[in-house]
Amino acid sequence: MVKLNLRDVAELCGGTMLCGDPAKEVRSLSTDSRTMHKGDIFLALKGERYDGHDYAEVALKKGAACVIGESSKLKDIAKRNNRSTCLIEVGDTLAALHLLAQRYRAKFDIPIVAVTGSCGKTTTKDMLAEILSRSRKTLKTTGNLNNLIGAPLMVLRLDSKTRAAVIEIASNAPGEIGRLAQIVSPSAGIITNIGPVHLEGLGSIEGVFKEKTSLVPHIASDGFLVIHEEDIPVERVQPLFGGKIVTFGLRDSAQFYAADVRQDIKKGAKFLLNNQHPMKIPVFGTHNVLNALSAIAAATELGVTLEEIREGLAAFAPADMRMEVHSYRGATIVNDAYNANPRAMRESISVIAAMPAKRRILVLGDMLELGEYAREAHRSLGQYVAKNNADALYVRGNFSLDVRDGALESGMQAAQVCCCTDAAEIVDSLKKILRRGDVVLVKGSRGMHMEDVVQLLSKEG
Repeated sequence: MVKLNLRDVAELCGGTMLCGDPAKEVRSLSTDSRTMHKGDIFLALKGERYDGHDYAEVALKKGAACVIGESSKLKDIAKRNNRSTCLIEVGDTLAALHLLAQRYRAKFDIPIVAVTGSCGKTTTKDMLAEILSRSRKTLKTTGNLNNLIGAPLMVLRLDSKTRAAVIEIASNAPGEIGRLAQIVSPSAGIITNIGPVHLEGLGSIEGVFKEKTSLVPHIASDGFLVIHEEDIPVERVQPLFGGKIVTFGLRDSAQFYAADVRQDIKKGAKFLLNNQHPMKIPVFGTHNVLNALSAIAAATELGVTLEEIREGLAAFAPADMRMEVHSYRGATIVNDAYNANPRAMRESISVIAAMPAKRRILVLGDMLELGEYAREAHRSLGQYVAKNNADALYVRGNFSLDVRDGALESGMQAAQVCCCTDAAEIVDSLKKILRRGDVVLVKGSRGMHMEDVVQLLSKEG
């Protein structure tokens, strides 16, 4: 944060100072008393299983400059502390965080790119930030700070030296992208793709489309929107946006496309941008080529040179558990276990199917948050596995039988499919069958912790 005094903070978050020195200056805000630092503002958020007000006095003892809290709870804290303690009263702490971030963001006249989509948000965000950082100080979303709490906290990390920002925004329920976009107020946006994710909350693919594209009306009118042309018809977003629409894809009808794509599991991928400019990325997979194209498109619109784009992509390092390559006794283990949905599963499976390998073995966990579509989606996944060169399939989770049934329906033999109860059972079996030259894909939704399979294999090494 840039330096603010507490009077400014109270005004920005729509609160009232109950006590304390309004001229006191602060530079950062925390919502966690365990990780906060002396001099931070402590914002007492409430959730289903926690109430930050319960830790407000702990925060004060650790040196919090101020506590922002809700009326009834804050007045009790005021009674137990002296008048020098700074307390700012608000009606709702989450709403106060949103208002504070929204008003704070308005202080910055810099390019801010919001990235959303069903898959590839984090990789695209990291690629673009790496490219932009060649020539300017760039803030980017860290970890999973992409939701109704995390994205506003990222906005509050803008400071006087920031010259660009790439903010990832995600959603589990209708209205969240629109609210986050209102807070971030982006000068540009990227929608990586549209696919069947969070159907439990968003209801259908059309619901996903409406939620992701709710970003568009909040992009500055003199800004631009980058979309995957094969997923998002330009004519469907044009009525939402008066600015420039830029397309990327694998076909030459896109403004930014990849030709002559070549991939290597150890070296990554290379391609010709618009069939002219050689590009390399240190990760493999067609989906990662598409992620790179979206980042290239946005960077080009922001005036970045081709040389800086190449340097940024070369410096890019993927986040953990995203197509990480490990070895086990001559076999290659691809850890793509960070998350999964029907589209992401198919993309990763297609990458493995196209790779040279003695045998291709898939270790898959449930895809979560699919609601009423869950059984159908898992059965369809099994069918896709069977049609894409899989020699063996291990499945774990509540929908493992649906995956198995789909695979058997589409031609896999019962001996090729194993339904397992936990990671240890999968590893015990893999240890018996893995041979040099085999390739193993490990993937599942975050809640399945499929990376446990990779970790257990690593211990056996």
